[in-house]
Amino acid sequence: MKLIFTNFEQLSGLKINYHKSELYCFGDAKQMQDNYVGIFGCQVAETPFTYLGIPLHHKRISNKDWKVIEDRFERRLSTWKSKLLSYGGRLTLINSVLSNLSVYMLFFFEIPKEVLKKLDFFISRFFWQGDGHKRK
Repeated sequence: MKLIFTNFEQLSGLKINYHKSELYCFGDAKQMQDNYVGIFGCQVAETPFTYLGIPLHHKRISNKDWKVIEDRFERRLSTWKSKLLSYGGRLTLINSVLSNLSVYMLFFFEIPKEVLKKLDFFISRFFWQGDGHKRK
């Protein structure tokens, strides 16, 4: 196994830093985990973990794993910003947030209905709240 990484290092000219690396074992590899730690000398890590902003797991990610996305979504669409923007400005901000956050996640996972309802709630609250003095 280590021979593969040694060949990679020789061919690419890159050096693997095993002290910064983490080992993830699934299924049958879990039984050999201690052997792998001895071979590579890296730390054992658990799932789910985040890679490029996406929570990864060997199983389907749960609703609680989507909480990070919901929080990020709500932070970007905070209601205080809506009071300063026109309808067009709010719509543009909503579209930019949607295209950057949720669509990126949807490339990898199917969004649960409960999470989708929350994201819709954040969007509608942001869009329709606007100026607090006007009735909507």
